[in-house]
Amino acid sequence: MNYLKTLSIAFAAALLFVSCEKKGAGNEPVNPNVFTLENVRVEFTVDTDDETVGVIKMMGVKFAETMPLTLDMTIAGVGVTSTADGYSISGDGIVPTAMMGPNETPFPQYTITKLKGTATAEELTFEMLCGGSPVDFTGTVHATDEGAYIGTLSVETLPEK
Repeated sequence: MNYLKTLSIAFAAALLFVSCEKKGAGNEPVNPNVFTLENVRVEFTVDTDDETVGVIKMMGVKFAETMPLTLDMTIAGVGVTSTADGYSISGDGIVPTAMMGPNETPFPQYTITKLKGTATAEELTFEMLCGGSPVDFTGTVHATDEGAYIGTLSVETLPEK
């Protein structure tokens, strides 16, 4: 149980206390409250029994530069609507689970709200609030791994109140 408590504290600290000073293209300041992680692997699948429900799995992610570990995060129960190009995805009030090692743990303090995005054969994009922090992902299909997209995950840490 102590391991789960440590994982919860690390996850919370990563979202709440990130701060980094970086320069963007042309030496412009980048928002110090945004952490960006490149080459993130995200899987999106649609339930074969109920094509109105999907799952997003973010593999080996960190939510802050100072986060000491990576984890796999699952967002199950995503709303799926078929479109001409693929799927429209949405969700609100979804409790994500995170896995590090053999234990998958729900994180209600990081409930997913305002999830919206699209999934096509070529690209997956979505944005959401994770416990109030804005998160977005843009990725392209991984040629040899069906259902997987590789892209950029950005997390904005909100100022403390």
